[in-house]
Order: sequence, then C-alpha cells, then structure tokens
Amino acid sequence: MMPPEQLHLTLATCRTPVDTSGLVLQSTTLTVEPGYKVVQIFGFMAKAIAFGHPAIKERHEELAAMFPTMDHASLLRPHVTLMRGGKMPKSAYEGSLVFGPEVLAEFNETAVREIKHVLVKDVLASYQDEL
Repeated sequence: MMPPEQLHLTLATCRTPVDTSGLVLQSTTLTVEPGYKVVQIFGFMAKAIAFGHPAIKERHEELAAMFPTMDHASLLRPHVTLMRGGKMPKSAYEGSLVFGPEVLAEFNETAVREIKHVLVKDVLASYQDEL
C-alpha cells in the first residue's frame, strides 16, 4: 500500500520543462463527497480509487490550456493510487476524499521506483489510537 503521506491526485504531468511562472496554485481544500467510487487498475499495475468531480475536470482543462505539451492533456482519469502490484482489492470505496492545496513539484522519472510501500496492517495499527 502507498504510505498515507504519499497519497495524492495528479492534475497534470509535464515530462519536458515548462515555464510555470504564470501558474497560480490553488490553496483551497477540495472534498469529493461520499458515494460509490470504483477501485480500478491503472497502467497495468497500479490499483486506484477512481472518481470524478467537476472542479477537478475544470482545473485539468485550465492546466491543459496553459501547458499543451503536458502528458494526457485531452484525457483526465482522476484517481488516487493505493498500491502497485499485489492482489486487486475486491471492494469499492464509498467515503469522501479530501485534497489539500495544490503542490508544484519537478517531474521525477524515478519517483515511482523510490516509493517505499507499507503493509496495510501497519498503517491501520498506526491509526488505532485515533479510532
């Protein structure tokens, strides 16, 4: 499973350098309301919660207009990757998703290989005191 601090939603990826000086990052929190969200396979290996939200679609379109060379400019499949490899989860997610302010990060080709996965039971144990 992805470590909780690495869960995220990618709105745009640009493999070639782009001028981001005109980009204003959104500082608000976005909540995707509770409801059925399917768990799907992305890129043959990633298991992710897939969902839609009009504000995410609109922001993706803004970014595609600003950065027409970005990867998948005409296709947005919002998702949060849960894990890479392993068995496919057999259930959907019905809770809400809360996303914090936007973050701009330089593209890192090896980032996926650098992710340190954690066991689900370890993550759940770390939250046991809060439950």
